Amino acid sequence: MEDTIQAAPPVLETAETSIDQNALGRFNMKLNKPNGIAAQAVTISESDAIKAASDYFPLSSSAKSIKTEYQLLTAPDIQQFSEDAIRKNGKLKENGLNGTPVYIVTFKGVSFPSAGGNIKDGKTEHVMFTENHVVVDASSGEVLLSFSYQ
Repeated sequence: MEDTIQAAPPVLETAETSIDQNALGRFNMKLNKPNGIAAQAVTISESDAIKAASDYFPLSSSAKSIKTEYQLLTAPDIQQFSEDAIRKNGKLKENGLNGTPVYIVTFKGVSFPSAGGNIKDGKTEHVMFTENHVVVDASSGEVLLSFSYQ
């Protein structure tokens, strides 16, 4: 029997990002800098990602600014995706978000309440968010998730 030598997986560099790394950690998400292999997975443009994110997020037209980052996202706790997202990128079903090339489209200057909140005197006090981050699969253009922390 022959021994096969497997190449070591590429070392991923931590991403430079304007997104709060501590907040990402609370969501059990990690961003890495895209490498050459990830660049081959990109089939949509940044403007297509912005359009998909804008269509997904109803308050996008009220944003004071829109920023886009191209990153590799790892988020092991996120396992559910739309049928279209899985059909267009089968790796999501196999691996979930594990170094997945994505665009993160950030809408700043919006105002919307959290889905939940603190209960005080029998009433729910909502946190008001001013940013929303929409994650778009860079290989399919499908929105995978969105999150807010401020």
